[in-house]
Amino acid sequence: MPPQNILFFGPAGCGKSSIVNMLLELGHQGKNGKAPVSDGAKSSTKDIGQHITKFGDKEYNLIDTIGLDQRGSGDDQVKNLYNLLRGLSNGISLLVYCVRAPFFPQKLEKNYHFIHNGLCARSVKTVIVVTGREDLPDLNSWWTSQKDALEENGMHFVGHTCITATPGRKTTEGYNKQLEYDESKESLRELVVGECQKVTTPWKMVRSAAFLQDESRQALKAPQNIIFFGSTGCGKSSIVNMLLGEEKAHISNGAKPCTHKNEAYLANDGGKQYRLYDTIGLDQVGVENRTDILVQLYHLIRSLHDHDGVTLLVYCMRGPTFPETLDRSYRIFYEGFCRQEVPIVIVVTGLEDLADMESWWTNNAAAFSEKNLAFEGHACITAKTGKAEYNPSRRDLWKMISDECDKVSEPWKMDSAGNWFEAVVKWIRHNLPSWMDEHFDPRQADLYSVLAECLPEKEAREIAIRGDQYSEGNDPS
Repeated sequence: MPPQNILFFGPAGCGKSSIVNMLLELGHQGKNGKAPVSDGAKSSTKDIGQHITKFGDKEYNLIDTIGLDQRGSGDDQVKNLYNLLRGLSNGISLLVYCVRAPFFPQKLEKNYHFIHNGLCARSVKTVIVVTGREDLPDLNSWWTSQKDALEENGMHFVGHTCITATPGRKTTEGYNKQLEYDESKESLRELVVGECQKVTTPWKMVRSAAFLQDESRQALKAPQNIIFFGSTGCGKSSIVNMLLGEEKAHISNGAKPCTHKNEAYLANDGGKQYRLYDTIGLDQVGVENRTDILVQLYHLIRSLHDHDGVTLLVYCMRGPTFPETLDRSYRIFYEGFCRQEVPIVIVVTGLEDLADMESWWTNNAAAFSEKNLAFEGHACITAKTGKAEYNPSRRDLWKMISDECDKVSEPWKMDSAGNWFEAVVKWIRHNLPSWMDEHFDPRQADLYSVLAECLPEKEAREIAIRGDQYSEGNDPS
């Protein structure tokens, strides 16, 4: 009987080769010997390695892959991996995603989606092995804190283990982590062999190499970040759920807001990945002051600076009437927070009682122009499930979003934190002073307290001083 094939993958330097060697040490080692291990400075796996080992009466082929994010991992390496998978007569029984903590879920998506979603068509069970936590008393703490975020980012695992992949420092009595290392090897073997034993029919690749140019290549790309904003109760969460195809975002009952913080949801359309951000309403009742909103939005946009930027803004409003906060929400988000650098589209819901929902835009487009509110695209839809127009609305909405995202070659990223915050505070105080004056004490201390939640103390104090000088009519720049 041919060996069961197990594919180990993950970012460069994540410890794949060390994990493979742990299994080789436990099993009856066969062909090809141990895998070369990185010293931490350079990746050790420059090509795909295959290592045969045996547990009990079954053989296993441990496939050690190149990190797809390392220098030199171009089309040739991707094609080599594709050719390997195509040539495995016994298919693939298990994927093992190797992670060196403290990598966070957003940094792990590309490898997971490329291998699991793209190459293996979501058809192979995947487990996760976490290393790099040797100095913590609880090796499992990373998984406990990150498992929900992994799920939210579309990464699903049938099992996990958090291990130490090194015996540690050599002492006069041996290696100081030898006990933990030996226990980790057993835990790793139980996970990998146990999951393989559950597989009755390994997955085999049957697709042609043409897919490397489409869905798999798309899976390697980072998800495009899309921010949905608007007034409280405008239907942002319903729109997000419509795009997801399931109810994940909490929906308001119309009396109380349901989004109390910015939430992210991973979506897929046409083989492309999108991350949808459902944001807090700028006019939300129950928020003690708008400094909380400003800080939350700062953290969102700042996180996207390190996470492939912002591709698209989606302004959500509930028709058929115009909301009183239309101008303010648009200007704060598009002009203030995103500096008019991000394409913006509008989605109008609540039109299910109109015979022709598109007629709403025909009748009201001029009103937007009069207010100098420009949009790259629009969609007039119903977000109510059960309506005959729901599925066509979902299709139209995805088409608009996909088309607009395809036009963006370089997503927008904020300037340095200090520059961004100073520019936003200046903009709001100059263009919409009432939005801050209602909730901001004009003294420096109040603005400083907001900035201090996001910035180093010295920088926060300096920006607060400059911001207050500006509010008094003295532009310090």
